[in-house]
Amino acid sequence: MSLSKEERETVIRFDETDDPAVVYTNNIALENRLAKLSENHGQDCRIQVQDGYGGVTYSVPKKWLKVMVPPRLSDAQKEAARISIANARQKKVTMSQLPGSSSSQP
Repeated sequence: MSLSKEERETVIRFDETDDPAVVYTNNIALENRLAKLSENHGQDCRIQVQDGYGGVTYSVPKKWLKVMVPPRLSDAQKEAARISIANARQKKVTMSQLPGSSSSQP
């Protein structure tokens, strides 16, 4: 049985007494990120439960949680970032076409 998008939720629960926060999610990207954290930081990030609907519950330190506001870029900063990304992509394409690169063909 699969869940609809409305039913796939993420719930983060913590209080003032317990150190670990409990994160329940059906979000694939967050599940993957938590699984990788669990592999690399098993003492801090632990899987607790996998439900039958694709959701997982992890415990993580509260200090790992934060709410961030994305930076607001000016039009000039956006244009500079666009140019920088375009240059990096062009350099990647150029490097892949050099003889001996793994993606060039003989």
